[in-house]
Amino acid sequence: MTQEIDDVEICYVSTSTSEHATDAIMEINDSSDGVTATENGCGKAVLRKPKSGRWWKSIRKERSSAVIKVKPLKSSWERKMRAKAELENVKKIQQEVRNKLAAKKAAKIEARKEHERRRKENERKAEIVQASTWKSHGRGRGRNKRSHDNSTGDDEFASSSRYQRSITEEEKKDFISYQKEMDERRDRYERIVKLSRDVIIECKRIIFQLHRIVVVDTSEKREEILKEANKRLNEVRNKMLQQMAKELCNLDQYYYIKSYDWALEEYIEALAFHKFLTSGKVLLCSEVIDILQFVDAESEGNTKLYVELPEVTYLMGLFDVGGELMRLAISEISSGNSNTAVSIVNYMRSLHGCYEFLGNIMHSADWTKKSQVFRECLMKVESALYKWKIRENEMPTKAGNSIVNILT
Repeated sequence: MTQEIDDVEICYVSTSTSEHATDAIMEINDSSDGVTATENGCGKAVLRKPKSGRWWKSIRKERSSAVIKVKPLKSSWERKMRAKAELENVKKIQQEVRNKLAAKKAAKIEARKEHERRRKENERKAEIVQASTWKSHGRGRGRNKRSHDNSTGDDEFASSSRYQRSITEEEKKDFISYQKEMDERRDRYERIVKLSRDVIIECKRIIFQLHRIVVVDTSEKREEILKEANKRLNEVRNKMLQQMAKELCNLDQYYYIKSYDWALEEYIEALAFHKFLTSGKVLLCSEVIDILQFVDAESEGNTKLYVELPEVTYLMGLFDVGGELMRLAISEISSGNSNTAVSIVNYMRSLHGCYEFLGNIMHSADWTKKSQVFRECLMKVESALYKWKIRENEMPTKAGNSIVNILT
């Protein structure tokens, strides 16, 4: 059947009604008359089923189709088929890559198993060879001869002269002397640790006693507290530290340094705090060294004793003074005495400047932590003093002195 629609001549060839004209053939020829369609045999471009999957029942129906636009319908179908084929090729390549990786992994596992099997086989062969050499008597040099074979029992094997021999009396004496020396070192270490604990406890009590200066009313009571603290510090020196020096006499004291350096730090803290309250000066390392020199009056020749003081231990002890000075400054500011707080902040600033000059010479966590804590204490004292000065300027003197604990 042939019809003309808007100068477009289209020919439909129906092969069967049951297949809905799926074998229609169309030829498109560019000419002056328009586009013509002929039956199969004279056409070249074959139209297949459209992309939508249905046939148009009416040719006059307005639609945006490839037929009206004079465009072959099979081009979109071919692109779809090409894309589908490319996707299948990609999937095929991916599957091949996965298969290769799986085969490679399986080969590695198999090689590892083979290596383990060969290792066990070599160990078994080595055991067989060693057992055979034990069985061979009278072969080789004397050092390779064995007085037993592999058939001997466990008791005979354990009692062999190759694995056991008698210990001489000299060796027994040597081992007994080693045992005594080790026990003596361990006991001495424990005694020094106990003395260090006693020193720390007493020094903390002395520091607490020195903090009571803030609550006293008269200078006589202040002097009495300082004298009592000085007396207790001398007792710590003459009893505990001198006994420690006796324990360390004629020995390598750096071997026991970890057992008493923390006690020296606490003792230096108490000494430095006491000296600041009495004179307002810094405790020097030479002064501490002189304090740690002793004379044993009980010995015949008045033996000189001493306790080793590393420079780092002295510096770490001065670090600890910052916390006590901060507490004292806050207490003095709370009670209205800002002059003592000013002297404390100047003392801490000069000490902090020295530590900043040294830097992190120890490269240890304790040094870094203590320097950071000392800096924080200094900042707290400066902040408290700054706030006090502002309040003192804002209020009259009498009203400002009556304020207690405004910063705590």
